[in-house]
Amino acid sequence: MSSKGPDGVDVVGLIPPALPGVAEPTALLSLLGWRAPGDEVMAEDSLEPVRGRARQVTPPPIAARRTAPPPSPAAPKSGMVAKGDDTPINGVDQSNGVAPGAVPQAKAAARKAASSADAGKAAGEVDSDIAGLVGEILDGEQEPAQARHTGPNWFHEIFDKDYPRTRGAGWERAVQREADFIVASMGLKAGARILDLGCGDGIHAVALAERGFEVLGVDSSEPLLEQAQKRAAAAGAKAAFALGDMRELALDAQFDAVICMNTTLGYFNDRQNYQVVERCFKALTPGGQIIIDVVNRDWVINEVPLRVWWEDGGVLLMEEVGFDSKLSRLQVQRSLVIDESIPFEQSISIRMYSSHELVTMLRLAGFQVSDVTGDLAHPGVYLGPGNRRLLVRASRPE
Repeated sequence: MSSKGPDGVDVVGLIPPALPGVAEPTALLSLLGWRAPGDEVMAEDSLEPVRGRARQVTPPPIAARRTAPPPSPAAPKSGMVAKGDDTPINGVDQSNGVAPGAVPQAKAAARKAASSADAGKAAGEVDSDIAGLVGEILDGEQEPAQARHTGPNWFHEIFDKDYPRTRGAGWERAVQREADFIVASMGLKAGARILDLGCGDGIHAVALAERGFEVLGVDSSEPLLEQAQKRAAAAGAKAAFALGDMRELALDAQFDAVICMNTTLGYFNDRQNYQVVERCFKALTPGGQIIIDVVNRDWVINEVPLRVWWEDGGVLLMEEVGFDSKLSRLQVQRSLVIDESIPFEQSISIRMYSSHELVTMLRLAGFQVSDVTGDLAHPGVYLGPGNRRLLVRASRPE
């Protein structure tokens, strides 16, 4: 299928036919709580507390250390283990976006760390808490781990009622700052109509409704929409929510602003991701604006491969993270225990965008790009690989 972009460029195959099914673009994965090695202070716009950082020692080739004082009993426990060169990143099964052998290698590395905990502690190389907690998530194997969400439509199931618990702490305060950024950068006036695309449990929608805006949140996860409605009712916020697939959005010229926050864009293939952007363009009134917020690809490629783990609120989670450079997709293999459940696994695959790719896609859909931001504290300033996130603001021409 062919279409002309705003500059007369022939765009082939970017606009797919209507697609059946349900997709769930929602909030940021826990990986956005990472920081670059060597950073001692959490960035102001981080959505989660710093979990830990990795360092390499010899021997053994892989080890970890804690970067904060021991937590109180009520505080979350967490850490990070750098991944060795033996784990394939580009050897990805393209049918499901999962690196083969990733979980067995993660288990072997974790057990090695656990078995050497005593020696490592004496040398100051391995924290026994790290070895114990990572071992705990992997050793509960009376029953086989329940592998699921491994297909290209992993988002159909992963965003269930327990998903908000897996994103860790620190979200409420961060979302308030993001809501302030949205209002200020767009110059929104009271009563403006906002579409929160992939609203999840409504955390942004409610924050904006509390500021006097008319907000509609659209998502394809019924459990998360139920939580969004409860959140709005508890806050007394006038926000509405609707079940729907963002690729099939059919709202023409009804909104003054559209927001796609926390890596909502990127769950699909390139054609379908472009279709989402095109649908957003149609949903805006002339002069309306959009903000797309994603993880910065140029930052990601310097941070992976690695392993991350944390424990908080009855959730024990380990993530093995890699990057497929051929497809520009982040590949995440999760192992979880929730409320002492049988350990189970989840696989996630997300398209990463650089600034020029995202800007080009917006322009092809008809948008005029206004600015690119890499940190909420510095609107309109983008430092490339130095910025963890990438926020692009654009508008529909009047």
